[in-house]
Amino acid sequence: MSCHVFRIPTRQRHARGTHAAMRGIAAERGSSLIELLATVLIAGILLAAGIPTFTSVVRYAQDAAAKASVRNVATALEACYLDRMTYADSPGQPCDLQESGATIGSAPGQVQPFYRNDAGYSIVGISKSGDAYWIVRDDTGVHRYRTGPSSFGGW
Repeated sequence: MSCHVFRIPTRQRHARGTHAAMRGIAAERGSSLIELLATVLIAGILLAAGIPTFTSVVRYAQDAAAKASVRNVATALEACYLDRMTYADSPGQPCDLQESGATIGSAPGQVQPFYRNDAGYSIVGISKSGDAYWIVRDDTGVHRYRTGPSSFGGW
């Protein structure tokens, strides 16, 4: 059985030897341009794969928020109907849709009730992604629609 002795390098006492030793250490510590380019390329590929996933998740969240706001306003209108037997505002008794938690307006991210009468209502919520989500209540029942850049029917 052989025994290997490992020597720990000691500092060179001569200035010339010290510089030579430091140049060798510095050369070993640095990375080549090829290694750096490969690292940047791998990071770019991972980033390019992750961006579409992130944007689709953001769009899904914006659409879900618009749907929830429309449903909340519809629930508030149904509660008003139970109190007054009409979806429209009664004189002196407006239906407070702000209690639904939705922001009332016509900008993206807001909900707009279009018409309200004794028979029904029409509500649209515009998602920040551009899709519009509708709930329409009329004599035939409650209908849901989606319109916008990615609309393919109801929701």
